[in-house]
Amino acid sequence: MHPRFLSPLVWVTPVLLYCSACSDDSVAVGAVAPDTVASKSDTAIAADVAAGPSATIAGEPHKADPYVEISGKWDGASKHVLLTVWIGGVKDLLGIAAHLQYDPTALQLVNGEVLAVAQGSSTPGSYKTRSVYNAAMPGRVLLGSARFSANPLPFALPTGAAITREAWVTLEFIPIAAGKTAISFDPHSTLLRAADGTEVTAEWHGASIDVPAAVVSASVGVP
Repeated sequence: MHPRFLSPLVWVTPVLLYCSACSDDSVAVGAVAPDTVASKSDTAIAADVAAGPSATIAGEPHKADPYVEISGKWDGASKHVLLTVWIGGVKDLLGIAAHLQYDPTALQLVNGEVLAVAQGSSTPGSYKTRSVYNAAMPGRVLLGSARFSANPLPFALPTGAAITREAWVTLEFIPIAAGKTAISFDPHSTLLRAADGTEVTAEWHGASIDVPAAVVSASVGVP
């Protein structure tokens, strides 16, 4: 067999293996969430304040492209912290992987999903995303995504996706301890690759969460 026939597998496999080595290869792929913030009226803002105390989430903004960063919000109805991991400014994305770290004594992870960010939209249906999401280890979430051709051709190399800004991962936490806590990427685990297999240097930014004591008492026992 000609060696170039195996090229797509050679480029893509290390990205998923990087995360799957410690996981059970569970897959969770969903629709991309829009990067929009709806404006609220004075009445709606007053209603939020009246609803009680809330946790404050502050992301570290990127300074240059490409980047991976986290934004979040407090959900007053569930008393949960909702986070979104964004990818942006990537011209040629074949795959991405990372370990996300948090303090399990401060936050309880109750839900997470890897979205189809590496799929791209240049030719709809021509590529599919395979993803890894594993949260079996408290305080650490293994994440990975790689795009695969839906109709591979012999000797054809893969093409990367151009990502302006898209949601990659969504996470939901219950705050279980008061005070400030951080969500960050393990710097020894981050990996972003282009279609030719080269590693792409990017900014990786975490976020901080400030949890008042009143929020903890209100969140305990909430499913």
